Order: sequence, then structure tokens, then C-alpha cells
Amino acid sequence: MVEAAEARGRLSGFGRLLAVFGAIVAIALLVRTAMGAWDELRVESTRLDWTTAVLATIWLAATFILPIALWRALLRVAGRHLTFGAALELWSFSNLGRYVPGKVWQVVAMVLVARDFGVSPAVAASVAFVALALQISTGFLVASPIAGIIGEHSGAFLAAAAASIVCIALLVLRPAIFLRILSRIPLGRRLEPSVLGSRRTALLFVVGFVAVWTTQGMGLAMLASALGPVSWPEVPRFVGAYALSYVVGLLAVIAPGGLGVREEVLAATLAQAGIQGIPLHVLAILARVWAILAEVVILLWALAVRAIRIRSERATAGR
Repeated sequence: MVEAAEARGRLSGFGRLLAVFGAIVAIALLVRTAMGAWDELRVESTRLDWTTAVLATIWLAATFILPIALWRALLRVAGRHLTFGAALELWSFSNLGRYVPGKVWQVVAMVLVARDFGVSPAVAASVAFVALALQISTGFLVASPIAGIIGEHSGAFLAAAAASIVCIALLVLRPAIFLRILSRIPLGRRLEPSVLGSRRTALLFVVGFVAVWTTQGMGLAMLASALGPVSWPEVPRFVGAYALSYVVGLLAVIAPGGLGVREEVLAATLAQAGIQGIPLHVLAILARVWAILAEVVILLWALAVRAIRIRSERATAGR
């Protein structure tokens, strides 16, 4: 039974090493960007509303519950039922793979950690690839409304948005073809065909990932309001800029966690979108610290859940 395998779940030696390495990289990245943000704040004499910044971090951490729930739902559609605590561990530990140079490590980490919860490599890889495809395609879709106002690259962004619409249409209307396309890439072979379920289920996943981008982009607008005034009509621009910068960071193969790329795209996009009264380069760097802090909150939660689970298993085994 999957539940029994889940109860006996343990990170393998290599998986544990990968998680520790990713955690070290993430912490080093956090310290580096925090120092950079602090230097920027001092040079610019920027005043930061710390209460608003903390609330924005709590908001972002809370929004991570939604992608965790979506990962869990994808696994459930594929016939693998995990508790929310197990899904939390799976998402948090595999997410550390993003900070290792090269974009395949999150998928590798997902496969390694999921195996210890009784999930086969084929199903784990399927969920990881489908979630990534949904994340990228819906990200471009959410960013598409601002494409017409960001200048010289608007044509490329509109083309990416159009490709995303085609991807989403295939995912919803022809999921088998969508998975066949994914299986053409080296790590996408032997994908589990049942991972998307029905068309209605696939559509619900699309809506879910759009909701992720929207709520997280609203969090960025909240963070920006800690640096300067943000009006409600400007919030959709922050949502679009956040989605665009995050997706471009995901596609930057060499940059671990999209470091540098995401900040540059975010600041440039917000500037071209007409956001004024806020030091955008400071916001971009601050947004990196904000995102990592929120991820650390979720990671600490996952570690606490794992510690409680292991303690419970040991107590049960000792009876």
C-alpha cells in the first residue's frame, strides 16, 4: 500500500545529500542577496515599511500552500494518495533542487524524494514535468496582458503567450498529445499517461496555476507598497511582471534559481509598465530576499512535519 510506504518514508543517502547541498546553496544565496539588498537600501536611503514587508512575506508563504495542493492533486489523479504533510515534504525538499545550477535537478530531487514515499519514478517525473509545463504556460498567459505596454520585446512576449495558449489547449483538450510531446525530451520518457486525468481535471489544474501566479503577484504588489505608493489599478501590472520574471528565471538554464535574470526582468518590466515612485532595482533585489524567506518558512514547516512523523514512527516501532 502507498500509505504503508509513505509511513516508512525516508530520504535516501543521495537524496539527503542533495537536500543538504541545496539548503546550503539556498542559505548562501539568501545571505548574499540580503546583503546586496541592505547595501542598496542604504545607498538609496530608501525607507522600508517593515510591517508591510513582513506581512507580504507571510502572504507569499501562505500562497505556497496552493502549489503544494496542486502537486498532491496531480499525484492523486495518477493514483498515488499522499497526506498533505507528505506532499509538503515532497514539494519543499525537491524545490531545493532549483538552487543547483541546471534546471533538471528539481525533477531529479522530486523523483528521489517521491520514491521514499512509495511513488514510482515514472509518476514522480510525470508530475514534475506536467507541473513545470503548467507553471511556464500559465505564467506566460498571466503575463500576456502587459506585453503590449513593455516596448520592444512585446512581440516576443506575445508569441510566448500564444505558444502557451496552444500548450494549455493541448493540455486540456488533448492531454495524451501533450504528454507525448513531453516524452520527447530525454528526462520525459516513460511518463505516466494518467497524470492529467480528464479534460475537466486538466482545466482545473490550469485555473489552479493561474491562481498561484495571481496571488503571488499580489504579494509582490504588497511588498512594493512597503517601498512606495501602489494603487489598485497597478496591481495587475505587478502580477504580470512577477509571472514574466519568474518564468524567464525558470528558463534561464545556467542561473540557479533564476538569480540575476529574474531581478533584471522584473525591474525592466515594471519600469516599462509605467510603475513610478518606487526604486524598482531595490524592489527587484528585495523581492529575491522576500521569495527565499517565504520558501525558508515552508521548508522549516516541512522539517517540523518530518521530525514529528519520524518521532511518531519510532514510537510506534518501539511498542
